[in-house]
Amino acid sequence: MRFLDPLFLFALVFILIPILIHFFHFKRYKTVFFSQVGFLKAIKQESKKKNNIKQLLILISRILAITFLVFAFAEPYLPVNRNITKTSEQLIGIYIDNSFSMKKMSENGTLLDEARNTAINIVNSYGPGANFILLSNQSDNPNQQQTLNKEQFISELSKVEESPNNLPLSKAVQQFKGQTRNSKDKSDRSIYLLSDFQKYISDFEKLEADSNIQSFLIPFKSDVNNNLMIDTCWLETPGRRQGQTETLHVRIQNQSNQTYQNSPVRLQINDTLKAVSTLTIGPDETKEIEFSYRNNKLGIHLARVELDDYPTVFDNTFYFSYSVEKKADVLALYRPEEETINLFENLFYEDENISFSSMEEKKIQLGQFDEYQCIFLLNLNELSTGLTNALINFVDEGGTLCVFPGNKLEVNSYNSLYSQLEAGSITGKDTFRIKMSDVNYRHPLFNDVFTREDENIELPYLSESYRFKTSTNSLETKIITNNNESTAISEYPFGLGRLYNFSFTLNPEITDFYKQVIFVPIIYNMALHSYEPQTIQYTLSDNQLIELRKNKQIPIGQFITISKQDGTTNQLPVLSDRTDYFRINPSTFTNEAGFYKLTSGEQIIRTLAFNYKREESLSESYSTDEIRDLIKDWDNQPMVIESNLPEFNEVIESLNDGTELWKLFILMGLLFVLFEAMLIRFWK
Repeated sequence: MRFLDPLFLFALVFILIPILIHFFHFKRYKTVFFSQVGFLKAIKQESKKKNNIKQLLILISRILAITFLVFAFAEPYLPVNRNITKTSEQLIGIYIDNSFSMKKMSENGTLLDEARNTAINIVNSYGPGANFILLSNQSDNPNQQQTLNKEQFISELSKVEESPNNLPLSKAVQQFKGQTRNSKDKSDRSIYLLSDFQKYISDFEKLEADSNIQSFLIPFKSDVNNNLMIDTCWLETPGRRQGQTETLHVRIQNQSNQTYQNSPVRLQINDTLKAVSTLTIGPDETKEIEFSYRNNKLGIHLARVELDDYPTVFDNTFYFSYSVEKKADVLALYRPEEETINLFENLFYEDENISFSSMEEKKIQLGQFDEYQCIFLLNLNELSTGLTNALINFVDEGGTLCVFPGNKLEVNSYNSLYSQLEAGSITGKDTFRIKMSDVNYRHPLFNDVFTREDENIELPYLSESYRFKTSTNSLETKIITNNNESTAISEYPFGLGRLYNFSFTLNPEITDFYKQVIFVPIIYNMALHSYEPQTIQYTLSDNQLIELRKNKQIPIGQFITISKQDGTTNQLPVLSDRTDYFRINPSTFTNEAGFYKLTSGEQIIRTLAFNYKREESLSESYSTDEIRDLIKDWDNQPMVIESNLPEFNEVIESLNDGTELWKLFILMGLLFVLFEAMLIRFWK
């Protein structure tokens, strides 16, 4: 048993009053003389014993009456949690999970509405002197996390709306602890966590036990779990070019026990409806659908895929964006005595899709590599360490490198490049004549090139070729192989870019590759399919750092401007500014899905697309029994309360106050007062 106001126990000093009365209450006796007193002495002794017992019982009754009344005013109670000491000052934190998953329906409306009503019931179960702190996922609301009275709390509670943000349980408790750290030590602190307790956000293992805070977990469960959602989208090929046919893959999930028949899925680009597809998907099924369309325009493309579903609507739209550039910037590095460079200059002369440049071997400017998307090495015999490192960095950051090795190459310098690009190594050289024999027509380099696979196509010969050894875990894709099963042309991905490797020197004395029909599509598409890496979408999250490649024509200052589609803008500091990249953190401004434009002065840098997290849709929730099982071995175990209990208010009040005993003590005190009166009245 504990006392809400233990200072009142000092009133027990009044017990001394009946004790003093008992010891100092002397009766005056009148002497009466009798001739025979023997019989009277016996009567006197018997009466004195009875009187002493009576006075002792009266004393005990008075002591107990005062004791029980003092205890009653000290407000005794039996605590629910033995580790928590109840005080007259109460500070209560209430966390409302207002993430998108709380928009699911229950029999009383949405889970968020039910949580709001439950929070009001909790507040009303406390007396007028209690103070409250409202916690939610809306960290940008300055009125939240402040100490509020009952009326202020209910007013702020009505402003809690659905939010794309998520707050792990441990952080909600930490926020409450931080807010109440400076409160008076005698404050009684409690926190209520109202949530559907999705598994990906309910980090029970990180909740730290605190003997000074009483925790209550109130789970909510949806009665209807029907949801059709767009999980993700991606484009089949990495590069974006004008006139290119795009294939968009869309993954859709049915998170219900019903079948959706002929549900429409729409693709819009720049607010123009590009395609519509119908989808039939069974219970708990995942399907992929494809949209094909052509990039007819240059510039920024704002795209979104949409479907119709209710009541969970935040995952019905998926945004993505990309930029279509007019020309690919291509560079060739060559030896001045080689005439091979003329083949490339003639091929790309005044081409509308490719801007071609060249550098002699001794005039290479490594600092300009980041201005190009594709680099050809034409018959260089030796690669310096600086050139090797620059080429590796170029490929890692998304460039395309095409290598024709020199006829008298320095093997170690080339193997250094190949090994760091995870493309194997040169092991020797064959000097006998072989012929290319097998073409991988399914490779993207041959898209829209040949209408059919022609087995009789004339393929080049090689009088000399290098032998390569690749590891078993190599990601090599063979494009053309020779009739001796060696590889003539192969592709290796590395970082964000790729390496196209030729096993032969491009020399008329060694091969007729440049004369054959296959030469132009291979070389041209290697240049055309080179691209600046673009991330087509980002996920809304806290403290997200985004690294973007610089446009050489747009100066980046200390700040850039980010704007929403509604016209609101904000300035973001450039957190890291390198020669070719800059880094920003847009999370303070990006709080809803959609398109955001980045500008520097009057110049548009990029348009970014942001989507809500799909974990809200994909993650399951803990059941009440699972929560109890997770916390059953905790020292300071939180109490789990079912929100749908008919006697919910009574349960909350009993948990707040414990088992109150003051009424019982008043009753006991009155009983002993009555007992004393009866002793005095009837004991003669």
